[in-house]
Amino acid sequence: MRNEDFDDPQEIDPEEDLKMDNKIKRLELEMKGAKFIEHNPDGITLPPEVEAQMLDQILAFEKIKNEAKEVEIYQYLGRPKFKPIDTLSSEEIILENARLLKLMSKKGVLLASMEDIDDGVMYKFITEEFFYKKMLDVPIKGFIRHYIYEEFHPNEKLNAEKTAEFFIQAFMNELDPMPIDVLCREEARPYLKDFKNLYARFDLKDYQIQTTDIKKIKGTITAYLEFEAFIENSLRSHLYQGEVKIELRRRKGGWQVSGIVFPKLGA
Repeated sequence: MRNEDFDDPQEIDPEEDLKMDNKIKRLELEMKGAKFIEHNPDGITLPPEVEAQMLDQILAFEKIKNEAKEVEIYQYLGRPKFKPIDTLSSEEIILENARLLKLMSKKGVLLASMEDIDDGVMYKFITEEFFYKKMLDVPIKGFIRHYIYEEFHPNEKLNAEKTAEFFIQAFMNELDPMPIDVLCREEARPYLKDFKNLYARFDLKDYQIQTTDIKKIKGTITAYLEFEAFIENSLRSHLYQGEVKIELRRRKGGWQVSGIVFPKLGA
């Protein structure tokens, strides 16, 4: 008997072997809480070797993160000197606020806001609250930590308006359907699905918020909305323009659309 008589006639395909390794790495990350969203509008498949490098980097980061210690942001920044806000003039507050933000940026800690925040409010927040928040001291060169002021002091009016705007853009521009499910409550989805099925596609032309009325757990946004709806297998289209009314309900972590009244056809 020759050795070759025992050889497997089917040799292992290196690419398939790499794909299997990637599946194992994905499973390992999913067991640690990671979620992978498949969004591939152009039909482009990520080469398995590129995916392997990406997954290896994520796994390496997860290992470093799990071993990292928690420290106060103030300690991580090297305990910079600062003066109490009530000892500074208006001009000094502006300069000191800029100085601290620049110092933080050099250390890889970026603090921004979704809207314009008064320098005094931001300086007080940084020196009396933000500095004493805990963060992971991850020893990775070039690693940037991004923070948003509204994460600590939510602006519910702004959050509601952003939710409504993102919903309109996602609905009209035919993005991945997943955001619609995330942005809309269950009772609103059948109506939206029926309306969307009437047309092949939409062309959003204008959207401008007019009024926002936010209560503790619900809110209403009225806006000017203009869009063109194209009929399936036809050159014809319908123009909707006028006031749109968007009802929202508060949920843990943000707002969801609970109802919507589109402008009338040809309004």
